[in-house]
Amino acid sequence: MIRVLSIKRLLFGFVFLVFVTATGYAQGSFVYVNNNNIGGPNSVTAFSVAANGVLTPIAGSPFLTGGTGNNLGLFAANRSTICTMGNRLYVANDGSNNVTGFDINPATGFLTIVPGSPFATGGIANGSGMSLDCTDDAKFLIAAYANSSGPSSNITVFSIAANGTLAPVPGSPFPAINQPRAIKVSPSSGFLFVAEGDNLIEAFSISANGALTPVPGSPFPGGATLPFSGVAGLEINCAGTLLFVPLSGFPGGVSVFNISPAGALTPISGSPFPTDGRNALAAVLSPNEQFLFVSNQMSGITVHNVAGNGSLSLVPGSPFSAGASPQQLSINKSGSLLYVNSGTSGTLSVLSIAGNGVLTTVPGSPFPAGSGTLPSVSAFPPKSCDFDICLQDESNGNLLRVNSTTGAYEFTDCKGVTIGGTGRITRRGCLITLEVNGPDRRVLARIDTCMKSGTASVQLFSTGRNFSVFDRNIANNTCACPGG
Repeated sequence: MIRVLSIKRLLFGFVFLVFVTATGYAQGSFVYVNNNNIGGPNSVTAFSVAANGVLTPIAGSPFLTGGTGNNLGLFAANRSTICTMGNRLYVANDGSNNVTGFDINPATGFLTIVPGSPFATGGIANGSGMSLDCTDDAKFLIAAYANSSGPSSNITVFSIAANGTLAPVPGSPFPAINQPRAIKVSPSSGFLFVAEGDNLIEAFSISANGALTPVPGSPFPGGATLPFSGVAGLEINCAGTLLFVPLSGFPGGVSVFNISPAGALTPISGSPFPTDGRNALAAVLSPNEQFLFVSNQMSGITVHNVAGNGSLSLVPGSPFSAGASPQQLSINKSGSLLYVNSGTSGTLSVLSIAGNGVLTTVPGSPFPAGSGTLPSVSAFPPKSCDFDICLQDESNGNLLRVNSTTGAYEFTDCKGVTIGGTGRITRRGCLITLEVNGPDRRVLARIDTCMKSGTASVQLFSTGRNFSVFDRNIANNTCACPGG
């Protein structure tokens, strides 16, 4: 009897292991292309991704959105976005001026349309197209669009219900200046940045109910200095302190801005930085924020080393080939694969990312991805700025949140002092160490994931203040300030 029970337990464990392994493999292995089909039914092409980056269409793909596309949207940099809380994909239908939501099956990648889709934006997207992004808590989806045949340029903020349905928040749509080309929500800081068609960047604060209020001093100059150039895409680091802005036109480039605690933008020294490419359109940071990948429509993908202050330097070998007319970009959660759509051939290129940032085309790339000429691309699950470790002092309440992959951190004493940034992560067995050695601060944290304990020290040179965190059990933390 004992032997029979042992065999049964062994078999159950084996089946459970196979199930978990298969499920774990499926998760994190999907990529979606919003085809933006002109004048006809819009659709999303879905792929599963093998370990080496090879794409295989998912059964049932392409999935109809219920709306229509429009390839006149020449500049919109993000026509799809994934809100990972609830595993949902939202795509823009430029031609019918609405948004479609899909639930993602995390085991198979299959898409199921959200009830009520598509949802009207209340505006006209036929000019620069429509750009989407969602807040990091997945409470709000934001759509920016322009009307080339009239004065309307607007931003609609939708609240996202538990089942994924969308409803415009009070006050929506909110006015924008001139043909938004891209939008980006700053992680955790409550700001929305909008790249405008006249080389300006608008900044808005996002209230608790989703309403938008212009940041004092907005709009800010985008940094383009030559005729026929302007702001295109947007990317923000996890700490919400740096904004990266590709510049369209010739010779292109990337502007880099410091983001103040109030949302104001100030160009860093040396900005804009050259891309060694032409007509830069979109940018994405690697999950560890060591590299910035920039699509250049006429020359390929440039890869930039990112210094601690945000300054950029080209990785040797840039630009790298990525198919015809590379446009929008997405990166997988581990930072090993870069997805690049083509603006002319209806294909999706997949590039393997080496530890030094060098790109290599995977076997079989580019892959047929639909009939649209100006598609967008989203990886699932996307890279995340979530903090997966939280230290909470047992006596004084000090909090340190850490992303153990990217090194992003946020410290608060719950009494008015809050700082954030990105440090260096090292791992040795169960021990994770975060180190920050900046001109104004020093942060050192050690977390033992086996013992579920951690300590940290924070020094602020400008004020001469020192803080400490001692946590004997990181598993029981609320990760919230008392009364917060």
